[in-house]
Amino acid sequence: MTARPTLLALGARSLYVGPAFGLTPHANAVSLLACGLEGPFHVAAGDEIGRADQGKGRLCRSAFIPADTLLQLHCGTTTMAFLYVDAQSLDDRLLRRRLHMAEGDRIGFDVPREAEVIFFLRRVADAGPGRRLAWAALLDLLEIHHERHGDERIRRGIQRLVADPAADHSLAALAADAHLSESRYLHLFKLATGVPLRRYRQWIRMGAAVRAMARGQSLTEAALDAGFSSSSHFSAAFREMFGLAPSALAGLGLQYGKG
Repeated sequence: MTARPTLLALGARSLYVGPAFGLTPHANAVSLLACGLEGPFHVAAGDEIGRADQGKGRLCRSAFIPADTLLQLHCGTTTMAFLYVDAQSLDDRLLRRRLHMAEGDRIGFDVPREAEVIFFLRRVADAGPGRRLAWAALLDLLEIHHERHGDERIRRGIQRLVADPAADHSLAALAADAHLSESRYLHLFKLATGVPLRRYRQWIRMGAAVRAMARGQSLTEAALDAGFSSSSHFSAAFREMFGLAPSALAGLGLQYGKG
C-alpha cells in the first residue's frame, strides 16, 4: 500500500502506518487505536494472550486499546495503522466515548464509521498534497479534532517548544512570556492542546528525535539534539510509550512527516 513505513505527528498524537513489527505481548504507556488497512487482525488482552486456539481474543478491523493494557496483536501481512494518543489527553476520553467503552473495559472494538476511518487512514499515509486535509478529516471523523490554538499566547509557547525541543522551556518562562500566572497558563495550555504541558513537551521531543533519525542521524545524535540526556534515556522512554525500540523504526527506512 505504501512504499515506506510512515510516521506522522501532530501535537500529542502520532500515526504510524506500515508493518506491525511482529510485536510480542506488551503494554504501551499511551492509548492506541489500531486499524487493519488491508484486512482483519487478531487482538488479545490480559489472560486471553496465547489462547487463540481456545477462541480467546477477537478478529476485527479496528480496536481501541487503553494505555497500560497488556495486549498482543497478530496482524499477518496486512498493513496496519496505529494512532497513538496520550493517556492523559482529551483524545483518550473522547475515543473511549466514541467506542461506547464502559469503565473497566480493556478493549473497544469496531470504531463507528469504520470504513470511512480506514479510507482516510489510507489517504493520510499517501505522501501527497492532500495529506493535511485527510488528517483533519480523519480527526473530525473520530471526533477528536479539538485543538483551539486561537489564543496567541499559547500558540507562541507551542511554537517555542517545536522550534527548539531540547531547550528547557520552563513553565515559569512560558507563563511570563504570555503575561499569565503559571496556573492560568497550564489551564489554557491544556484547553488548547488537550494534554498537560509536561506531556506535550515529551511528545514534541519524541517526535523531534524520530524525525532526526528519519533524516539519517544516529540514535545517539537524535536523542541528544531532541533534549534527552542520553540515547538510553530516549530508547527507554520510547519503548515505554510505544512498546518497541526506536531502532526498530530506523531499520524500516521510515519516512516522517507532520499531519
